[in-house]
This record gives sequence, C-alpha cells and structure tokens, in this order.
Amino acid sequence: MTRKIIGILMCALLLATIPIAAGMTIPQQEKSKTSSILDVTILRGTVLFKRVTHSGQTLQFFAVRVHYTTIGISGYHHGVIKLRPISIPYSLRGMFTRFFIFCMFHGSITP
Repeated sequence: MTRKIIGILMCALLLATIPIAAGMTIPQQEKSKTSSILDVTILRGTVLFKRVTHSGQTLQFFAVRVHYTTIGISGYHHGVIKLRPISIPYSLRGMFTRFFIFCMFHGSITP
C-alpha cells in the first residue's frame, strides 16, 4: 500500500517537472527577411478593420485567419497568420472586401 502511494507521488512529481524542462529551451535568433520588389506575395483569408494609412500607400487590417504564399528569388515561403494586425503596401491586385481578402502584391510580409 505504501509503495503504491510513493509510486503515485513520484509520478505526480515527474509530471510536474515536464513543463519546467520544456520552458528551458534556448530561443533561436530569427533570420532577417529582406523584402524584394521581385518577390510576389499572395494573401487569402478573413480580415477585419480595414484602413488605408500613410497617404494611401499602406493598407492595415486585422488578420483573423490569412494564408500567405511568397514566391521570389529567396525561395518559396508559406504559412498562416492568425489574430494579428498586418500592414501591406496598397499597390495590390485582387479582391479586398469588408471581411475577405484575396490579393497579390509585390514584396513580402514577415509573420
């Protein structure tokens, strides 16, 4: 009986140390991603709070869930942006409605 209790306490102690060990990872330095005029980015997804700033040069919105694909000299990058404000150049081609975006622009975004 006492072995069972000691075993259960040891398991509980070991389970409590897993999050501590997982938090001890050393963060990697992010590579600086340069935006080239030769890069083309395609955005598609759900957005909110669209507004044009900087005298019509920048488009800002809140990305609920936006898929992006960047094709350029540096390679092919893709991913998903969730629940973050995004700023892109306003020289885009495509459809940008009140709640949806499906467009292409020259340059890249850093999520």
